[in-house]
Amino acid sequence: MAQTDCMVCLDTKPVIHFYKIQCGATVPHVICHDCESDMRMKEAPTVNARAKKFGRFLKCPLCRVTEKKCGDRSQESWQRETVELYKASNRSLTSKKMRELEDLIRQAETALRFLQEENSALLDENAHLRGLCGLIAPVPEAPEVETVAPIEVITQKSWCASGRRETRECTTRGKTSRKCSFPTCQKRVCRTCRMCTTH
Repeated sequence: MAQTDCMVCLDTKPVIHFYKIQCGATVPHVICHDCESDMRMKEAPTVNARAKKFGRFLKCPLCRVTEKKCGDRSQESWQRETVELYKASNRSLTSKKMRELEDLIRQAETALRFLQEENSALLDENAHLRGLCGLIAPVPEAPEVETVAPIEVITQKSWCASGRRETRECTTRGKTSRKCSFPTCQKRVCRTCRMCTTH
Protein backbone atom coordinates (compact mmCIF):
# COMPACT_ATOMS: atom_id res chain seq x y z
CA MET A 1 0.00 0.00 0.00
CA ALA A 2 1.36 3.42 -0.97
CA GLN A 3 2.38 5.71 1.84
CA THR A 4 3.08 9.42 2.09
CA ASP A 5 4.15 12.04 4.64
CA CYS A 6 1.81 14.50 6.36
CA MET A 7 2.99 18.07 5.80
CA VAL A 8 1.78 19.07 9.29
CA CYS A 9 2.88 16.30 11.68
CA LEU A 10 5.42 14.75 9.22
CA ASP A 11 4.21 11.20 10.03
CA THR A 12 4.30 8.59 7.31
CA LYS A 13 0.94 6.88 6.82
CA PRO A 14 -0.97 4.99 4.13
CA VAL A 15 -2.58 7.19 1.47
CA ILE A 16 -6.08 6.18 2.56
CA HIS A 17 -5.47 7.96 5.90
CA PHE A 18 -5.04 11.34 4.22
CA TYR A 19 -7.44 14.18 3.47
CA LYS A 20 -7.24 16.31 0.32
CA ILE A 21 -7.80 19.97 1.20
CA GLN A 22 -10.35 21.65 -1.07
CA CYS A 23 -8.27 24.80 -1.56
CA GLY A 24 -8.27 24.70 -5.37
CA ALA A 25 -4.51 24.22 -5.76
CA THR A 26 -3.27 22.53 -8.94
CA VAL A 27 -1.03 20.26 -6.85
CA PRO A 28 -3.08 18.40 -4.21
CA HIS A 29 -2.43 19.59 -0.67
CA VAL A 30 -3.01 16.65 1.65
CA ILE A 31 -2.77 16.14 5.41
CA CYS A 32 -3.54 13.14 7.58
CA HIS A 33 -7.01 12.69 9.01
CA ASP A 34 -5.82 13.37 12.57
CA CYS A 35 -4.30 16.73 11.64
CA GLU A 36 -7.35 17.57 9.51
CA SER A 37 -9.68 16.95 12.45
CA ASP A 38 -7.52 18.94 14.88
CA MET A 39 -7.09 21.90 12.51
CA ARG A 40 -10.79 21.95 11.58
CA MET A 41 -11.91 22.10 15.21
CA LYS A 42 -9.73 25.19 15.72
CA GLU A 43 -11.70 27.06 13.04
CA ALA A 44 -14.76 29.08 14.00
CA PRO A 45 -18.13 27.73 12.81
CA THR A 46 -19.50 29.37 9.65
CA VAL A 47 -23.18 29.98 9.02
CA ASN A 48 -23.98 31.54 5.64
CA ALA A 49 -27.46 30.67 4.41
CA ARG A 50 -27.06 32.61 1.15
CA ALA A 51 -23.90 30.70 0.16
CA LYS A 52 -25.28 27.52 1.78
CA LYS A 53 -22.17 27.18 3.94
CA PHE A 54 -22.66 25.62 7.32
CA GLY A 55 -20.00 24.17 9.63
CA ARG A 56 -16.23 24.51 10.08
CA PHE A 57 -14.13 25.06 6.96
CA LEU A 58 -10.45 24.21 6.95
CA LYS A 59 -7.76 26.74 5.97
CA CYS A 60 -4.95 25.20 3.94
CA PRO A 61 -1.66 25.40 5.88
CA LEU A 62 0.29 25.89 2.60
CA CYS A 63 -1.66 28.39 0.48
CA ARG A 64 -3.78 29.82 3.35
CA VAL A 65 -6.96 29.49 1.27
CA THR A 66 -10.15 28.55 3.09
CA GLU A 67 -12.19 25.68 1.71
CA LYS A 68 -15.51 26.46 0.04
CA LYS A 69 -16.74 22.91 0.56
CA CYS A 70 -15.64 19.86 2.51
CA GLY A 71 -13.85 16.91 0.97
CA ASP A 72 -13.87 13.26 1.96
CA ARG A 73 -13.53 13.61 5.72
CA SER A 74 -13.06 10.79 8.16
CA GLN A 75 -15.85 9.57 10.40
CA GLU A 76 -13.98 10.84 13.48
CA SER A 77 -13.81 14.34 11.98
CA TRP A 78 -17.55 14.45 11.36
CA GLN A 79 -18.22 13.04 14.83
CA ARG A 80 -16.07 15.64 16.61
CA GLU A 81 -17.77 18.51 14.79
CA THR A 82 -21.23 17.10 15.51
CA VAL A 83 -20.46 16.72 19.22
CA GLU A 84 -19.24 20.34 19.41
CA LEU A 85 -22.38 21.46 17.59
CA TYR A 86 -24.60 19.79 20.19
CA LYS A 87 -22.54 21.25 23.02
CA ALA A 88 -22.89 24.76 21.60
CA SER A 89 -26.63 24.20 21.16
CA ASN A 90 -26.97 23.05 24.79
CA ARG A 91 -24.99 26.08 26.01
CA SER A 92 -27.27 28.45 24.11
CA LEU A 93 -30.36 26.69 25.47
CA THR A 94 -28.96 26.88 29.01
CA SER A 95 -28.27 30.62 28.71
CA LYS A 96 -31.77 31.14 27.31
CA LYS A 97 -33.29 29.27 30.26
CA MET A 98 -31.21 31.35 32.67
CA ARG A 99 -32.50 34.58 31.10
CA GLU A 100 -36.08 33.29 31.33
CA LEU A 101 -35.59 32.39 35.01
CA GLU A 102 -34.12 35.85 35.73
CA ASP A 103 -37.16 37.46 34.07
CA LEU A 104 -39.49 35.31 36.17
CA ILE A 105 -37.62 36.26 39.36
CA ARG A 106 -37.88 39.97 38.51
CA GLN A 107 -41.61 39.59 37.82
CA ALA A 108 -42.11 37.75 41.12
CA GLU A 109 -40.21 40.44 43.05
CA THR A 110 -42.33 43.17 41.41
CA ALA A 111 -45.53 41.29 42.24
CA LEU A 112 -44.38 40.80 45.85
CA ARG A 113 -43.65 44.51 46.29
CA PHE A 114 -47.07 45.36 44.85
CA LEU A 115 -48.80 42.92 47.24
CA GLN A 116 -46.87 44.33 50.20
CA GLU A 117 -47.91 47.89 49.30
CA GLU A 118 -51.51 46.74 48.77
CA ASN A 119 -51.51 44.96 52.14
CA SER A 120 -50.12 48.03 53.90
CA ALA A 121 -52.80 50.24 52.33
CA LEU A 122 -55.53 47.79 53.37
CA LEU A 123 -54.23 47.71 56.95
CA ASP A 124 -54.27 51.52 57.11
CA GLU A 125 -57.80 51.62 55.72
CA ASN A 126 -58.93 48.94 58.16
CA ALA A 127 -57.51 50.88 61.11
CA HIS A 128 -59.29 54.03 59.91
CA LEU A 129 -62.60 52.16 59.58
CA ARG A 130 -62.26 50.71 63.07
CA GLY A 131 -61.80 54.23 64.37
CA LEU A 132 -64.92 55.41 62.56
CA CYS A 133 -66.93 52.47 63.88
CA GLY A 134 -65.87 53.42 67.39
CA LEU A 135 -67.27 56.93 66.82
CA ILE A 136 -70.71 55.88 65.55
CA ALA A 137 -71.21 52.91 67.87
CA PRO A 138 -74.36 53.45 70.01
CA VAL A 139 -73.75 54.17 73.69
CA PRO A 140 -75.70 51.68 75.85
CA GLU A 141 -78.28 53.31 78.11
CA ALA A 142 -77.74 52.98 81.84
CA PRO A 143 -80.39 51.13 83.84
CA GLU A 144 -82.92 53.41 85.48
CA VAL A 145 -82.41 51.89 88.89
CA GLU A 146 -78.75 52.78 88.92
CA THR A 147 -77.42 56.25 89.22
CA VAL A 148 -74.37 56.89 87.14
CA ALA A 149 -71.98 59.26 88.76
CA PRO A 150 -70.62 61.98 86.50
CA ILE A 151 -67.19 61.29 85.08
CA GLU A 152 -64.64 63.59 86.47
CA VAL A 153 -62.56 65.42 83.92
CA ILE A 154 -58.93 64.61 84.50
CA THR A 155 -56.69 67.57 83.88
CA GLN A 156 -53.47 65.70 84.45
CA LYS A 157 -50.59 66.95 82.33
CA SER A 158 -48.17 64.68 80.47
CA TRP A 159 -45.56 64.88 77.74
CA CYS A 160 -46.71 65.20 74.10
CA ALA A 161 -47.65 61.75 72.75
CA SER A 162 -47.34 62.64 69.07
CA GLY A 163 -44.07 60.80 68.69
CA ARG A 164 -42.42 63.93 67.30
CA ARG A 165 -40.84 64.75 70.63
CA GLU A 166 -38.47 61.77 70.31
CA THR A 167 -37.34 62.96 66.86
CA ARG A 168 -36.92 66.57 68.13
CA GLU A 169 -39.65 67.84 65.79
CA CYS A 170 -41.96 68.86 68.65
CA THR A 171 -41.03 72.34 69.97
CA THR A 172 -43.13 72.11 73.17
CA ARG A 173 -40.76 72.10 76.15
CA GLY A 174 -43.20 71.30 78.95
CA LYS A 175 -46.05 68.92 79.62
CA THR A 176 -49.50 69.54 78.17
CA SER A 177 -53.06 68.84 79.28
CA ARG A 178 -54.51 69.15 75.79
CA LYS A 179 -56.09 65.95 74.38
CA CYS A 180 -55.55 64.46 70.94
CA SER A 181 -57.67 66.08 68.19
CA PHE A 182 -59.11 62.69 67.27
CA PRO A 183 -62.52 62.27 68.98
CA THR A 184 -62.65 59.93 72.01
CA CYS A 185 -58.84 59.80 72.24
CA GLN A 186 -57.55 60.60 75.74
CA LYS A 187 -53.86 60.95 74.97
CA ARG A 188 -52.17 64.29 75.66
CA VAL A 189 -50.84 66.07 72.57
CA CYS A 190 -49.64 69.67 72.32
CA ARG A 191 -51.27 72.22 69.99
CA THR A 192 -48.40 72.11 67.53
CA CYS A 193 -48.59 68.34 66.99
CA ARG A 194 -52.39 68.01 67.35
CA MET A 195 -52.63 64.19 67.10
CA CYS A 196 -51.02 61.22 68.82
CA THR A 197 -49.04 58.42 67.20
CA THR A 198 -52.10 56.20 66.65
CA HIS A 199 -54.11 58.78 64.68
